[in-house]
Amino acid sequence: MKTHTFSILALILLCSAIAPCLAEVSVSVQENSGAVFSAKLLDIRENVITVQPVDEAGAASSSTREISLDELSLLAFVHPDNVVAEGQKTPPMMIVCADGSAFAVADVTLADGKFQMKSAWGDLEMKQADAAYVLLMNDTLEASAAKKADADIQKVWEGSLALGGSDDILVVDREGKLSYYRGAIHGMTDSAVRFEMGGDTLNIKRDRVFGFIFGKKPLAVAVPEKTVAWILTDTDGNRWMTKKISMKEAVTWETISGYAFSSPVEKIAQIDFSDGKIVYLSSLKPESVKWTPYISLPGISASREEYFLPRMDRSVNGNPLKMNGRVFLRGIGMTSRTEMTFRLPDRYSRLEATIGLDDEVRPNGDVLVVIRGDETELFRAEMSGRDAPVDVELDIKGVRRVTLFVDYGRNMDISDHVDFGDVKVTK
Repeated sequence: MKTHTFSILALILLCSAIAPCLAEVSVSVQENSGAVFSAKLLDIRENVITVQPVDEAGAASSSTREISLDELSLLAFVHPDNVVAEGQKTPPMMIVCADGSAFAVADVTLADGKFQMKSAWGDLEMKQADAAYVLLMNDTLEASAAKKADADIQKVWEGSLALGGSDDILVVDREGKLSYYRGAIHGMTDSAVRFEMGGDTLNIKRDRVFGFIFGKKPLAVAVPEKTVAWILTDTDGNRWMTKKISMKEAVTWETISGYAFSSPVEKIAQIDFSDGKIVYLSSLKPESVKWTPYISLPGISASREEYFLPRMDRSVNGNPLKMNGRVFLRGIGMTSRTEMTFRLPDRYSRLEATIGLDDEVRPNGDVLVVIRGDETELFRAEMSGRDAPVDVELDIKGVRRVTLFVDYGRNMDISDHVDFGDVKVTK
């Protein structure tokens, strides 16, 4: 497949101008075995990375290690001066590609089967056939989800994504109420979306279009199956499904659809090498989340309720997940009483996790932890901040939904900050 280059000259010059010395690229390395260590990343080439391990005091080893990408689960880049604030502004528009890549754009038009986009990556061009859907009101969707308001907005949009079929789907916003229509998308300008429905071609005002989803069309040329997909995430939250990655002065990669990108190292957040063999629950959107206070009082503020909701890859207080001095790059922080359910994207055989009270509250905390697979209870344990974390490995063959439940323990302790460290499902 021909490679289409998105990066522009300005970005290439930026990479060269500000790319740090490779010996200064700090990473956390997580292997498939679960082992985690800090290192300096020296090189990424072919199917191997070269690293220089670093001890707890920050001293680099005199020797280097070469690790096959097949043995890696996660490579997390450490950028102390490039921390993304939780309150970062949500990008207004998102493009999601057929290969699973997803990235924000500042503006987008569609003509003659090609998207023209403006983004932090410069001016981009992409074939319409390589897009799955366009969300023009991403900020509205994210705001409604964060405030737990306008549930109909989320329901209609997610329902539209699940419709399937060969027709394109146009989702229109009418004063906060979404409606969807089947037809064909023929183009989009700065002011309108051209949409054919029932034999009529309409120009729908763009400020009324919530988004549109492309139907599945028969392909004239068979696309070869891709057996390896590494997920590269940048510090702005963009996600790229890649088949090639290398690093010299900058990090470069090629997506499964054949588009090439280049970025300064300090804009890369992590690279997930698990390729579907391992899925961390913190990377999935939960099907449902319910927090219940110990004493139900009217008028609980939205901000107070939001504080008690589960946090992905963070403790309840927003810190790195840490139990008995061990830091977990992945996992979920939860507090009592919370029930969280995930629908698994595929069939998996095992669920693994390290469960315990976070160091931010130890030796306090007293909880009951339950894990269910569909309707069957797989794990139940009472835990306190005085107990050592527990390593759990559960058989989930045939299970489609996993539920994590944290309840108040015997002492009704308010320091119930439970970590599900590295909670993942494996094939």
